[in-house]
Amino acid sequence: MMPSDNLHTSSHGIRIARNAMLLYARMLVLLVVGLFTSRIVLSALGVEDFGIYTAVAGVVVLFNVLTTAVSSAISRYMAFELGRGDFQRLKRVFVASRMVQVLLCLLLVVLTQTVGLWFVNTRMNLPPDRLEAARWVLECAMGLMVVNLLAVPYNALIITREKMGVFAGVSILEGLLKLLVAYLLYLSAGDKLIVYALLMLGVALIVRSIYVVYCHRYYAESRGSLFERDALDRGLLREMFSFAGWNTLGTSAFLLNTQGVNILQNIFFGVLVNAGRGIANQVEGIFKQFASNIMLAFNPQITRSYAAEDKDFCFALVFRASKFTSLVLLLLAIPIGLETETLLRLWLGQVPDYSVLFVRLTLLCTWIDMTSNALYQLVLATGKVKKYALLTASVSLLVFPVSWLFFHWGFPPETSYVVFAIVYGFVFLMKIGLARSLAAFPAKRYAGLLLRLVLVALPAFFVARWVGTLCTGTLWRLVAVTLTSTVLLVFLSFCLVLTPGERVYVVKKISRK
Repeated sequence: MMPSDNLHTSSHGIRIARNAMLLYARMLVLLVVGLFTSRIVLSALGVEDFGIYTAVAGVVVLFNVLTTAVSSAISRYMAFELGRGDFQRLKRVFVASRMVQVLLCLLLVVLTQTVGLWFVNTRMNLPPDRLEAARWVLECAMGLMVVNLLAVPYNALIITREKMGVFAGVSILEGLLKLLVAYLLYLSAGDKLIVYALLMLGVALIVRSIYVVYCHRYYAESRGSLFERDALDRGLLREMFSFAGWNTLGTSAFLLNTQGVNILQNIFFGVLVNAGRGIANQVEGIFKQFASNIMLAFNPQITRSYAAEDKDFCFALVFRASKFTSLVLLLLAIPIGLETETLLRLWLGQVPDYSVLFVRLTLLCTWIDMTSNALYQLVLATGKVKKYALLTASVSLLVFPVSWLFFHWGFPPETSYVVFAIVYGFVFLMKIGLARSLAAFPAKRYAGLLLRLVLVALPAFFVARWVGTLCTGTLWRLVAVTLTSTVLLVFLSFCLVLTPGERVYVVKKISRK
């Protein structure tokens, strides 16, 4: 029997399933709140100010290259030490991670106040009368990023210890606070763009403070001071920076290919295109939340099982994480991709230019990128990130310059999405080969899984599209397309993708109900 066939009978499998259910309950609440909030915010700000917020906030995110990589390193080291059962070293990891984040926050502030302000003032394509408001957005986006970064070790500790109930509860509170922000924005008589930026900073302060207070109360390793004698392990600090340094290459490539291209589109096409990209980014965020919920449930177990040298179980987790991430995204992507215009009109009322096309292309790009996340987590667990980072980053970094060239030659703004999909599809294949060489991962069997996923997706897409052409009413077509794609995906996945053990498990569950 394959290792993946009996995962559901183990305590690890039960914990993963329970955590996944908690995270999806959280996701459903956040989805409803987020859709309603986005409509109010777009209506209150208007298309132009919404585009300005998307473009200017992206400047700060672009500076966040190293910090994102270090955050991944923090999560990896915490999960690894828990897997080994070394709680003293876990405490040293936590103290070192806090010092790392403080140093990186100082770097972020310096970059924002120098390069960031210069770029917003002199290089961005912004309406002259909104320049002052754009500067406020830049400062608030910097403050929000600093608050989030300082809280990363606490968030990582909660996720590593698999306290998903706490994580889900605080995330739901964050969604409700953002709904309150939308309501206050609608009532505000001041400059709504500035008010929105300030309120979003306030939400970040409240939510991250809750994480810090919770960890200080329940986890002794989070109470160490940076100034205690021998509290800071300088060797560990250098090790984490070295690990994060190579990981930065991949992170910088992704940020340059998303936020960097967002800025390119602002320079070549203006803030109205940024508004369309902002809507696509929100859809992408929803998709990534669904995928991340699966990976949040699997990531600690992947790292801890590798640290415990249980490779069979570790590889089985990677297969299952990739499989369910892909299927969940397909369940959403096919009906949304076919009925994008209808859904955006129902959601937003007014639909910014390029939104429909950008959303459809975003769905494809997100599916390619997120399905490979389990392979990335496996490489992080090994700690052998140098070769992986050099090879994948050297290829994925092509997206930004190639998009720049196409824009310079007069190609439309959606070209960057096509370039992203092609490049990251090739990078996906590279990741499979690298996982095989770095961790002895069964690449051929994994490639077979991907082929079966494609064979499931294509019939579901084309049959649902054909059914849609037979319907005349907009809402009837939406319902028919959604039901057709869902039924076909479930049936074909059961036949082609699930392992024999998983099929037996599903049949038993259904028969009991």
